[in-house]
Amino acid sequence: MEDSFDLGLRLRTLRLNKGFTLRGLARRAGCSASFLSQIELNQGSPTVANLGKICRALQMPISDVLRPEAHLGAPFLVQIESESNPVAMRWHKAQLQYVLSKQIPAQFTMLVLKLEPGADIPERSASRSINELAIVLNGEVETRVNGQIFRLSSKQGIYFNLSAIHQWRNVGTTMAEILMVNSHMFHLFEQEEEDAAWTRRRRHVAA
Repeated sequence: MEDSFDLGLRLRTLRLNKGFTLRGLARRAGCSASFLSQIELNQGSPTVANLGKICRALQMPISDVLRPEAHLGAPFLVQIESESNPVAMRWHKAQLQYVLSKQIPAQFTMLVLKLEPGADIPERSASRSINELAIVLNGEVETRVNGQIFRLSSKQGIYFNLSAIHQWRNVGTTMAEILMVNSHMFHLFEQEEEDAAWTRRRRHVAA
């Protein structure tokens, strides 16, 4: 960890970004508000165990909390619908595409899910708690979260935890695009061969 890393400021920023009051986060972490305040003001240092409790209350792994924000020497222009953006995952008539190039340092993940008309993706779930905001940029989609169905159209969105079993489907007649943002580095939810097998089955049925 770099000498310039400010743990107190980092924790305070994460707490405010996630909408927690000082007392609210302290209650979730099992510590006093005064103790948490001292940590945020860098007037006290948490033990590894206490930091772990605070990170769990923030629903973030310690590694993400302790990773210092990289300094950007110059602005990066971002094109959401660029075909040159790297693809994170691909399914039959659907793909999940990075918005930011892997060369751009970032402590969050922003992706665009593109679904052709009638396309859907397999049910997926993260192995840990990650909250994600998904906004429909274009089209009309249906998302199923733990068996509950939500129908969304352009400029509508849903905020949910990726550990829930969820699935997306394009129920419109045009290409659907969903912008997805979460505060973690992106990890695959399942093995690539499982997705490949699912894709082969879908193509066999469609043939």
